[in-house]
Amino acid sequence: MKTEIRLLAAALWVGVLGLSPGSALAEGPLAAWKVGEKVPEAKMLSVEGIPVSLRPSEGKLLLILVEDFKLENATERTKAAVTLFRRFHTKGLSAVCLSPGASEGALWRPAFRWQIPWPIVAPKADGDKPASQLSGLSAPAGYLVDAQGSVVAVGVDGEKAHETVAKLLKVSLDELPMPKGPEPRKEESSRQQIVDELDASSARLGTEDERKDAEPCRKNLRKISLAITDYRADHKGELPEHLSDLYPKYLQDESVLLCPGKPQPLEGMDDFADPKMKCSYLYEFSPKPREQKEEQLGEFGDRVAMVRCRNHGRWL
Repeated sequence: MKTEIRLLAAALWVGVLGLSPGSALAEGPLAAWKVGEKVPEAKMLSVEGIPVSLRPSEGKLLLILVEDFKLENATERTKAAVTLFRRFHTKGLSAVCLSPGASEGALWRPAFRWQIPWPIVAPKADGDKPASQLSGLSAPAGYLVDAQGSVVAVGVDGEKAHETVAKLLKVSLDELPMPKGPEPRKEESSRQQIVDELDASSARLGTEDERKDAEPCRKNLRKISLAITDYRADHKGELPEHLSDLYPKYLQDESVLLCPGKPQPLEGMDDFADPKMKCSYLYEFSPKPREQKEEQLGEFGDRVAMVRCRNHGRWL
């Protein structure tokens, strides 16, 4: 597949929800996809720390948006995409945004302002493969992908995007009224106020020494996040009841469930306690808190932290 991708003739595509041919681009890995091609089985973490896969569950569709928020009309494209997502999310449409090469800080403001309900990934050319191959994707662009990872639609935008999604999901537009478009969230005068609104475990806070001390813990959380992604792929999108459910098939080393800096199990957190193994991380989808977190998932999509460390939470 890698060879086929490298041989693709790159083309310029326009439109956040679909693409139309334009002037030629310089050749490069994954400059654009065509219908019938397979997207990479990349496992990545979003800027929010959420594990991301480019494979939706069986019978569902994934809208892959490629966006550069510095480009003209990025706001209008984002609003149109949020409207599309709201209309079809309950019928099987999920979404992810790829913003190749962008800094995480540059992505927080649009995500906050428009309450973007899907994870955002910033692939880097020097990152791990195959995620690094996504760094060459041309923006703006949009693709629809099925559970097998095949691109099933490009070249659609505007109202045609709604028609295409409805046809692929086998639903009637008459039964799904057009939702109200997103309203911008009030801008705060202080960047710190914005950061405080966001998930603290994702904000890069603390001194250099504190961040360095937290790095081994971050590595553990990355492993846990990827293990959750693998678990969900094998269980029709369902989340594990406890982190211990990941061991030993998805996590072979039980020490990953312990914070390297303070490996003691949680104290005074009975709602989050793991009944099978020693675990020093908060898993916010444990049975007791699960109902509240699922409500947040329904309202905000996947932008919800699932695992966090109490010791390093503000520096992860």
